[in-house]
Amino acid sequence: MSVNIPFIANVKTICKDLTVTTSVDVYTGSANLRGSLDSMSVCNDSAGSVNFTLQITDGTNVYKIYDVFPVASHTTLFIKEHNVQMPDGWTLQVIASGANALHVVSVIAEVSPVRSQ
Repeated sequence: MSVNIPFIANVKTICKDLTVTTSVDVYTGSANLRGSLDSMSVCNDSAGSVNFTLQITDGTNVYKIYDVFPVASHTTLFIKEHNVQMPDGWTLQVIASGANALHVVSVIAEVSPVRSQ
């Protein structure tokens, strides 16, 4: 009998400048690797408050994690308490209410199942 034991195959740091006010893809899970959001920082280097949205989508449905969360001028929001999983085809997305204000740094652990006996 074999057992699937997951292990961290890769850890990626993904940086995005939010230059638009529409959704920006951060990471998409694949058939072999499921993404897990380890942490994220959202820096607002503009002179005004900007709203931030964090969501996942399966291509049809959208699920909000942070919805229109205000990030004050010259501050950074740290997200650590969520262990969001992105299975095959699911995408982690971010949205800013103002263009060219927010910078996002995400740490994604890619988890792969391995067969063990």
